[in-house]
Amino acid sequence: MSFWDQMKRGVNRAAQEAERQAAIARLSMEINQNKGQIKDKLEELGKAALDLYREGIIDHASLEAPVVEIGKLEDKIGEIEGQIAALKTPTPQDAAN
Repeated sequence: MSFWDQMKRGVNRAAQEAERQAAIARLSMEINQNKGQIKDKLEELGKAALDLYREGIIDHASLEAPVVEIGKLEDKIGEIEGQIAALKTPTPQDAAN
């Protein structure tokens, strides 16, 4: 086999490998997009389940603990937001300066 034939063969192999890697990358990207969509739908489902649980439409023992924890976190957020609001409110000392 001549040098040029070997060279062509090597270039063809490299091109095929590049195509294979590009296909793998495209498929991996598609998987990640689908996983992102699943994550979004799970979040949507979770919000719906939370609302339905709080409205008393659904009641299941496995939902109670996460709902209670979410409530605690929401309360904590409210407290922190109150602290921020208090810090933003001008005091009489600020007005005197």
